[in-house]
Amino acid sequence: RSSDAANLSSAIHIIFGIILESSIKCTQCLNENSKQSYESIWSISIISYLTLEQALDGFCSVEELAGDDKFYCSDCRAKVLGLKSTKLNHVSPVIFIQFK
Repeated sequence: RSSDAANLSSAIHIIFGIILESSIKCTQCLNENSKQSYESIWSISIISYLTLEQALDGFCSVEELAGDDKFYCSDCRAKVLGLKSTKLNHVSPVIFIQFK
């Protein structure tokens, strides 16, 4: 988090970029782990979507981590079903979006 604060202190970073928050929530104990990261370019996959709005919704949608993708919960001490999400915590006035 301190590196994100440092990024936002730069004039360039105040004008350009975003801060994303990625989190995974355990469905057993409801423990949630999250981390923030500064990105100068927002990369969005558009291959599976018909419209830009669908792609943006897909980027911020909740993904279920199940089967081989289950995650290890340190509180439960087991691989469990999890819910992964990404949200925008800060958006600068100017952002670069890369469609892939």
